[in-house]
Amino acid sequence: MAEPNAGTATPYRGPAGAFRDSVWLTADDLPEKEVTFEIVDVMMRKDVTFQAGRVKPQVGTLKFKGMSRELGLNATNNNTMMKLYGRDTGGWIGKRVPLYVDPNVSMAGKIMRGVRIRATVPAAEVK
Repeated sequence: MAEPNAGTATPYRGPAGAFRDSVWLTADDLPEKEVTFEIVDVMMRKDVTFQAGRVKPQVGTLKFKGMSRELGLNATNNNTMMKLYGRDTGGWIGKRVPLYVDPNVSMAGKIMRGVRIRATVPAAEVK
C-alpha cells in the first residue's frame, strides 16, 4: 500500500484564502487594506455552479496580473467597472482597479465580507 504524499512544504505568510482550492478571488485572498491590480483579461464563464448547487448560465470575471484567481463580476462590481471604464469590456484590459474588502456584502441572504471595486480611477490612470 502506497504512503500518502504530503507534497513539499514551505513557510507561508499571507492571506489565509490561499489555502482554498478555488478559481474565485474572495475577501480571504486580500489583505485588510485596499490593493490595486491590473486587469489582464475579461472572461465569460458559462454554466457556473456555485456553493449549494446554484447554477448561473453565465458569469463575467476579471483576471488580474499576478493573481491565479478571478473576480466574479456581480451586479455591483460590474456597474462600478462600467462607471470607471465604460461598457466595452475590451477597454478594461490593462486598466488598474482598486479592490477592497467590504464587511457588509449581502450574498444568499447573509451579510458577509466581500470584494468590492473602489469607484475611483487609481492616480496612475488619471489624465
